[in-house]
Amino acid sequence: MKEAHPLTALLDSAARERGNEVSIIDPHRGWTPKQLLARADTLAKCLNAVGVRPGDRVLVRGRNSGDLVARIFAAWRLGAIVVPIHEQVGANRLAAIVADALPSAYVVDDALTGPEHHPALPDHVAVIVSSAESVTPVVARNRATLELEPPGDSAALLIYTSGSTAAPLGVACPGTAIIFALDAIHQELGYNDSDRVLGLLPLAFDYGLYQVLLALKAHAVVILEDGLQHPHRIPRLLAEQSISVFPALPSIFGSLLRARWLATEQRTLRLLTSTGESFPPAMVDQLRSCFPTARVAPMYGLTECKRVSIQGVDVPNSARYSVGRALPGTTAWVGDGLGRPMPPGEEGELFVRGPHLMTGYWRNAAATTVRYQDIGGERTLRSGDIFQMDEAGYLTFVRREGGFLKAKGQRFSPAEIEASLVTLPEVSAAVAVGYINPDGEDSVAMFVVGDAIAEARVRQHCARHLQRAAMPTLIHILDEPLPSNGNGKYDRRALAAFAQELSMHQRHRR
Repeated sequence: MKEAHPLTALLDSAARERGNEVSIIDPHRGWTPKQLLARADTLAKCLNAVGVRPGDRVLVRGRNSGDLVARIFAAWRLGAIVVPIHEQVGANRLAAIVADALPSAYVVDDALTGPEHHPALPDHVAVIVSSAESVTPVVARNRATLELEPPGDSAALLIYTSGSTAAPLGVACPGTAIIFALDAIHQELGYNDSDRVLGLLPLAFDYGLYQVLLALKAHAVVILEDGLQHPHRIPRLLAEQSISVFPALPSIFGSLLRARWLATEQRTLRLLTSTGESFPPAMVDQLRSCFPTARVAPMYGLTECKRVSIQGVDVPNSARYSVGRALPGTTAWVGDGLGRPMPPGEEGELFVRGPHLMTGYWRNAAATTVRYQDIGGERTLRSGDIFQMDEAGYLTFVRREGGFLKAKGQRFSPAEIEASLVTLPEVSAAVAVGYINPDGEDSVAMFVVGDAIAEARVRQHCARHLQRAAMPTLIHILDEPLPSNGNGKYDRRALAAFAQELSMHQRHRR
C-alpha cells in the first residue's frame, strides 16, 4: 500500500475500538467498522491494481451507502484525492468535472454504469463497479498508460462547486484542514457514542460527508438514506431508528413542518442542525416549539473553509436567530470592501481566517486569488455574503452577494443555469436569480424572453440539462426586454424582487 491520508486514522481507530459494533446502516445492510475497513482494503487493492498513485484523482459516485463510504476511504488509503460526485449529476456537468479533475479512476454504483448516466470517459480512466449489494467490486475497465498531471498539493478531497461562470470549480481540501474543522465542529456539537445520526444528505455534499466523519470520530451510528428524494420516509426513520441528531437543510425542515410530519412524540431527538441555506427565523421558532427539549443549532459554512460558525447552547435571546460565533481557533468578522472591520450591527461582507481554510480552487489560480486574499498580512477568505455581527461576535446572515445562487444547500452560478437555455432557438435572453420563497427558503427563478415559448418547454429543457437542485422553482416568460441597470447590465436585484412578488401571488392563488 502507498502513503495514506491522515483521515484514514478515523476508520482505523473505529475498527480498533468499536470494530464489531454497527456504525453505518444503509437501506441494504448494517456495517461495522471492521467490515468497512475490509471493504476499503479490497477496493484499495483494485485501485492499486489499475495504477492509482498518491495525488491521483478518484471519482466516487453513487447512492448513500456503506460501500460508498468504503470507496472514499479506499482512495485515501492510497493517498489519492477523492472527488465525490452526486448520483444525479447531469452528463454535461460530469463531463466538465472529468475534464477539469483529470481523474485516473471512476468508482461507481453498478446501477449507474449505462451511457445515459455519464459521458464517454477518456481511455485513461479506469472504471471500477461496486455497490452495497455486490460481494466484490469489479474492474470494468483498466486505465491506459498515460502520464497524468502530477498532484499540485496534498489534498484529500476535491469538492466541486460553481463559480461566477458556468465552469465548475473544484475546492482542494487538504487533510489537515479537514481534521481541524472536524475537531472544531465536534467541540461545538458534541456528537457522542450513544448518538444515532440521520444521514439524509448526499455524501457528495460536504455537509453530508462530514456527518459520517463526525460519527466515526465520536463512535456514533449513522443511518444513511436519501432524504432529498424521499422526505415522506423521514418521520418513520426518526421514530424507528431512535434518531438523536438530525442534520438537514431548511428546505427539508420546511417541507416536514408544512406537511405536519414532525411530532413531539419523537423524544429521542436532542440536536437539529442546519447549514447550506438561510434558516428563516419563523422556521427556527417552529422547530424549537415542536421539540422544546432539543437544541436547534443554525450554522453557516462554505466549502472553501467547511464551517464558519455554529450557534452555541447558551445563546442570548438577542442572537437566537444568528448562526453563532466563529469556530474555536478561527476568526470571522464583518468588513468593508477592503476587509476593514465594520462597527457592530452594520452590514458588510463576512471575512474568515483560520486553519480550516482550504487550499483553493483546483487548477484555477485566478479564482483562488479572488476568494483567498492577503488582508493585513494573513491569508483570508472572502465569503461573498453579507452579514451583521453584534458586540459579542454573533453573526447574522443578511443576504447573498458575489454572483452566486443557492438552492437545496448547493451553490450555483447564474451562468451555469442560464447556459442550459442557450440551445433553445426560441429563447433570445434568459436570466437566473435567487430569491427567498414564501416559506423563507433559498430558491431559483428563471426569467426568459422568447418567441412564443411556453413555460412547460423551458422547464422540460432545464430538467434535461440541469442537476435537480439547480432546477428553477419559478419560471416566468416575458414579452418585453429584461430590465437593466445604469451600467447596461441586467438588473438582477429588480428581478429578484419581482420573483419574490410572483411567488407570493402564486401562494395566495393556491
